Amino acid sequence: MAIVRFLRRRQWVSIGASIILGLILLTAGLGKILNPGQPVGIAFNPFSGFLATYLDQIVHVNLPRVEVLVGALLLFGIAARLMAAVAGAMTLGYAANNAFLLSQGRGYEPCSCLGAIDRLIGAQLSTRGSLTIDIIMLILALVIIPGYRQDFLDMNPWFVRSKAPKDS
Repeated sequence: MAIVRFLRRRQWVSIGASIILGLILLTAGLGKILNPGQPVGIAFNPFSGFLATYLDQIVHVNLPRVEVLVGALLLFGIAARLMAAVAGAMTLGYAANNAFLLSQGRGYEPCSCLGAIDRLIGAQLSTRGSLTIDIIMLILALVIIPGYRQDFLDMNPWFVRSKAPKDS
């Protein structure tokens, strides 16, 4: 009986982590989409010329869309374990970027991580604050991946119960 209670709690903790991580990514992605002219603080680009322009296009245009998609799927629990792995990989990139900025002494500069949301809340998130959120996001992803009861690619939302197979 204690194992069943533990598994139920673990499932609900994973669902809560998925909702929180989804909301963070959805907020950040929508904020960047709603404010397309605001640069995102990407610190390190070793390329120059055409490749640098292409990478900027990927980061500034497509990454917010990916954040919104992954955030929405996490919010509803669709392929939650896979999306948590994708979110974890993206968050590792964000954390590496913020750690690089911190090493350059730019820890208190605004990171522009939330785009238009920064204006709505009337505050700017610093690079140091952004790194803290990145660490929290990584922890949430690490809670979701082993804790979700569905399969890795399960497309059923968390609020829809899957039907048990009927015995013949």
